[in-house]
Amino acid sequence: MPSYLLPGSTLNAFSLDAFGDITQIFAVLGVVVLAIIILAFYLLRTSGKKPIFPYKPKAALSPAEKHFYNALATATPGDTVLLSKVRLADFLEVTSEAGEHRLAFFGRISQKHADFLLIDGETSLPLVVIELDDNSHKNNQRTIESDRFKNSTYAAAGVTILRFPVQKNYDPASLGASLAQGISDCRARSATGG
Repeated sequence: MPSYLLPGSTLNAFSLDAFGDITQIFAVLGVVVLAIIILAFYLLRTSGKKPIFPYKPKAALSPAEKHFYNALATATPGDTVLLSKVRLADFLEVTSEAGEHRLAFFGRISQKHADFLLIDGETSLPLVVIELDDNSHKNNQRTIESDRFKNSTYAAAGVTILRFPVQKNYDPASLGASLAQGISDCRARSATGG
């Protein structure tokens, strides 16, 4: 490229290549300024909108579960607490025996729940899992497999499971006797370390 002299300057030689560099710098700055303007416009336009949370409350228990819960609540011993729809991972933990497969074992219990859980009122440790079984527990293969998994999991953890069929009426005395036996079994296993 030819060099040109700037009048009245002792350092009066420059190259036309400098104009190419300046043009590139202005082009990059132009793109950055345009991006900032677009981002600011987007943020101003969306700042007044509320985020979408498409949720509304619903009954935590089905009518059959609520009916059973009421009967269970009258039969629950005073030193225990009755909970409903508790995620297995909230009262069972994966042991070190799982090793590097810990996350996979956690995944198997993280999306399943117990219909009802009776916990010790003092320690909050699980005593008895109570499942309310409708006809799907006899006829639906997926539900049957889930029940088998839960039964094996509870047995391995030393937590008693009681299953009751859906009924029109429940006898609180009979439920109370079943709960007392389940609690006794769980506490006996805990005392012997089994």
